[in-house]
Amino acid sequence: MAGSFDADIAASTRVRLARNYADLPFPGRMSRVQAKKLNERVASRLGNREFTRLDMASLSPNERQVLVERHLASRELCERPEGMLLLSKDEKISIMVGEEDHLRIQCLLPGLQLEEADNLSRSVDAMLSVDGYAYDAQLGYLTACPTNVGTGMRASVMLHLVGLSSTGSMQSLLETVGKFGYTVRGFYGEGTQAAGDMVQISNQVTLGLSEEEIIRNLGEVVRSIVKKERSVREAMLKGDSGELTDRLNRSLGILKFARRMSSEEMMRRLSDVKLGLSIGLFEGMTAAELDKLATLGQPASIASTLTGSPSSAQRDEARAKLLRVGLKECKVF
Repeated sequence: MAGSFDADIAASTRVRLARNYADLPFPGRMSRVQAKKLNERVASRLGNREFTRLDMASLSPNERQVLVERHLASRELCERPEGMLLLSKDEKISIMVGEEDHLRIQCLLPGLQLEEADNLSRSVDAMLSVDGYAYDAQLGYLTACPTNVGTGMRASVMLHLVGLSSTGSMQSLLETVGKFGYTVRGFYGEGTQAAGDMVQISNQVTLGLSEEEIIRNLGEVVRSIVKKERSVREAMLKGDSGELTDRLNRSLGILKFARRMSSEEMMRRLSDVKLGLSIGLFEGMTAAELDKLATLGQPASIASTLTGSPSSAQRDEARAKLLRVGLKECKVF
C-alpha cells in the first residue's frame, strides 16, 4: 500500500517548490498593491479547485501558530500580514503565497511517499505556471534565497529515530548525511530542535540536479537510515535486561492516567509508545494515530480547544485528557 513502507519510522513526506513570477518583484520588495495582486492571481487560478483561502491578517496569533504546528505553513509566512495560504480540503497541498518567494507549493503525505508527493506538487505547479515564472536557462528557477535556485525543490522525510538517538548515534548520522549533501533539521524545520526523537532529512542541493535525481537520491538516503534505525532497535531489544521494556510500559501508563502533561513530556512519552508499537510490545493503535495525537497536543492546538486565554496548567490538563481518550485502545500485547 502506498506510504506503508516502514511507516513506523518514516512518519511523513514533504515536497516543496519555490517559485516566483517574472512580472513582480520578490516579496521582500513588493508594495502592498503588488502583494494584493499576487494573492488575487493565485486565488483566481485555484478558486474553483476546492482550496480554502486563509489570509494571515484575518487570523489570530493562535490560529496562525496552529498552522505551523500542523506543518501547513511556515513561521515566516505567518509573520507577514500580506501573506496568504491556500489549503486543499484534504490538507495534502498547501500553497504559501508571499513568504520569502511568491509561491511555496507544498505537498505533505503520510509515510514514505516521495514520488507521490513530487507528482502532486508538480500538478499544482503546472496550474500556477501559466502566468510565467522567473526562470533562467542556465540557472533554472530564480528564488529570493540563492540556496533554492535551480529546481527550487526541497524534499524531506520526517523520521522517528528513537534508536539512533538513544544510543548516541545521531551525531555520526549528522556528519554522514552532511557529506552527501543532505541536512538534518528539527521537528518544525530549519532552526528548530528534534522533539520526540523526530527529525527531518532533506536535500541541501537544488542546483545541478534534476527533480527526479533529488527525489531518487533522497529516497536512497532515507531507506539506508531506516535500515540502520531498525537494526539499532533490534539490538536494543535483544540486549534489554528489562530496563527498556519497563521504560516503555511506564510511558504508556503515564500517558493513559496522568492528569497534567506538558508538550515536552508528551513528545517524549509518545516516542516511547511508538517504539513499543514498532517492536510488538503494544497493540491497538498505529504510528500514524500517535503522530496525530502529538500534533493535536501541541500548545496552540490545545489552546484552540479552550475558551479565553488558558493558563499553562489548563493547557496541560486538556492535553492529558486528550491523551487519555486517544490512547484508550492502546494496550500491552
